[in-house]
Amino acid sequence: ARTRLRWSGGPPGAMATVNPRGVDASRIDEKTGNIQLGEHARFKAKDMIHISEVDLILGEVRTKRLRENIIIPEGMEKTVSFVKKFRPLQSELSFQKMKEAKESLLKRVEVEAQDGSVVKMRRCKDFEAVQLLNLMPRTPDEAKMLVPTMKDNEFLVELLSELDAYRPKDREIKPWEQ
Repeated sequence: ARTRLRWSGGPPGAMATVNPRGVDASRIDEKTGNIQLGEHARFKAKDMIHISEVDLILGEVRTKRLRENIIIPEGMEKTVSFVKKFRPLQSELSFQKMKEAKESLLKRVEVEAQDGSVVKMRRCKDFEAVQLLNLMPRTPDEAKMLVPTMKDNEFLVELLSELDAYRPKDREIKPWEQ
């Protein structure tokens, strides 16, 4: 049983639900210090894709089904509509360019360790790269609020500036409109 709450950010009748399992990617567990990913934590980096990639994949599946006269379930049509509405990257980017966007955020850079040696490290975690691409924060404060694990990331300003190349110029989301 889900508890229904009124969501004031949308049209009349729009509802939000409370997650009874305590899974919330925007919060950190106070006891363990881990981000609350719940069951999602079992996925590896190769399994994490951003909404724009989902849009392209579902678009290909939908096109194939239409070509082969296979019925497209209502749930799939709704999902396709959802990802098109909320895709954060420029719609004209190819699948390869979208993969490059994530790989760019994950590239390894040389940093000086405390002992003076030079080591290579990723600028962010896989989950963080996908969330940055999904949410497209504009400021470090916004990124830290949306993805709490980014709060101590010394590369955050650089990562956010790289997102600008993929950001649509005229993006306006109205989730309550069809």
